[in-house]
Amino acid sequence: MVRVHAAGVNVLDWLLGEGGFEHFPDVPLPWIPGWDVSGVVEVVGDGVSGFQQGDSVYGMVQLPEPGNAYAEYGQFPPVRSSPSRPSWTTYKRRRCR
Repeated sequence: MVRVHAAGVNVLDWLLGEGGFEHFPDVPLPWIPGWDVSGVVEVVGDGVSGFQQGDSVYGMVQLPEPGNAYAEYGQFPPVRSSPSRPSWTTYKRRRCR
């Protein structure tokens, strides 16, 4: 589980904010948008390797899964997250572009 520090806003977020859910008819509601995320690992799930509590991470949730990056905490697939990042960047700069 990641404590979110920053989340990006992209065209898909805007589209869904304008009511574009017809493009995702099978998404269960309530649903939290946001796919680009950076934050800190709070809990490492069973079977997950390469991450530990306190790691700074960034990544992008794979579509069409709900993003959840606009939440305070989120569970993100480890294959789409990266613990390696330039140490000089801020959380806001680490989000995917």
